[in-house]
Amino acid sequence: MDYLVKGFIRPQYFDVKFGRKRCEWFEEVVKASSRDEARELARFRVQQSSLSLVTVESVEPLGGEEVKIASSSVHIPNLDLPWYENEITFFDTETTGLNPETDRIVEIGFTRYDREKRAFIESESYFINDGKEIPAEATNIHGITNEMIADAPTFAEVFEEVYPKLIRGRLFIGSHNRGFDIAHLLASMFRHDISAHIPPVLCTMEMALNNKDIRTRNHRLETLINYFNLDNVNSHRAGDDALSSGSVFLEMARMSGSPFRKKGATGRDIVEYIDSFSWSGDEQSRGVV
Repeated sequence: MDYLVKGFIRPQYFDVKFGRKRCEWFEEVVKASSRDEARELARFRVQQSSLSLVTVESVEPLGGEEVKIASSSVHIPNLDLPWYENEITFFDTETTGLNPETDRIVEIGFTRYDREKRAFIESESYFINDGKEIPAEATNIHGITNEMIADAPTFAEVFEEVYPKLIRGRLFIGSHNRGFDIAHLLASMFRHDISAHIPPVLCTMEMALNNKDIRTRNHRLETLINYFNLDNVNSHRAGDDALSSGSVFLEMARMSGSPFRKKGATGRDIVEYIDSFSWSGDEQSRGVV
């Protein structure tokens, strides 16, 4: 069946906030066996071509016969399960700089949700050497030096290892300021000619920005860690920030009024919640922010 998928190509939050970029509207026709698959096929195509985060506003059937796309590279989890029964991963990156087109990832970290413990468990991280030196100003932020990554594998080698066990088929991958991490992840994939589906990405910063009950001086990860009285780990290292983001996410999920607390909240509810974020608070239709 053909589906018309509409949505936004969304630059990084700070680019939108300070007027450096505007959201772009897209419409994509895809052939898929379900709305869920159509949503992810369109998101996958547009993200790969734009190297930007994509959110979906609507998925409408255009008619035709139902089909099953055997060659689809989209691995969709069971979105009818309660969200906390799915496999969940949070990730974070450290880089040589802010520009995904010219800078490189030097560390990527992950933490996985333990469904029995109802908590995110100890993180794992990987150094990456993609052939660009780390400038001193970047080292001053994350503490990673050129000596530390001298013998590290390339992004392609790391991605081949982590994609099957930490990314593929997960409910969502999350990070604090998801636009930054997704932009660098997609740019690295494009640079190494990697075509692999990246699931919808939940962002704890956007969750905090959209939660009127959180009253803090800013929405930085360190501020939210202190707000929820969580253990303050080594900030600005990929594995630790992934674990902190996951812990902050669970605290916000437990807050009164959270859509995650709704009885029977499923994976599909969470995906739709991800796509409902408004960064400006006054987002107009057709992608104008």
